[in-house]
Amino acid sequence: MNGDGLDVRPAGTSALLVTVASLTEVVAFRAGLAAAPVPGVTEVVSGARTLLVRFDPRRTDPVRLRSALAAVDPRTVGPSRTPPRSRSRSPTTARTSTPSPSPSG
Repeated sequence: MNGDGLDVRPAGTSALLVTVASLTEVVAFRAGLAAAPVPGVTEVVSGARTLLVRFDPRRTDPVRLRSALAAVDPRTVGPSRTPPRSRSRSPTTARTSTPSPSPSG
C-alpha cells in the first residue's frame, strides 16, 4: 500500500476519511502515523477498512493533510497476541468420572 492506493475523502470540516483494502492495511497505516505523527492531527479513529483522521483547522488544512497522509510509510505489524484461554472449567463442563459398574457375581 502506498499513498497512491489511498481513498481519502472529506468528513465534515475538520476530518478526512481514509479507506484502504483491509484491516491489515488499517493497522499498518495507523502504525505508520504513530511512528511519524502528522502535524495538526488531533485524533485517529480506526475501523475495519477505514481511518477517520481529525485535524485542527488552525494548524493544517485538508489539502496539506491529504499530502501528508499520502507520504505516510505503513509499518508492518506482527500478529496480535491474544491472551491464552483459561484452562479452568465451569461446573457444568467439568468432566466427572463415573465409577465403573462392579461385575455381578
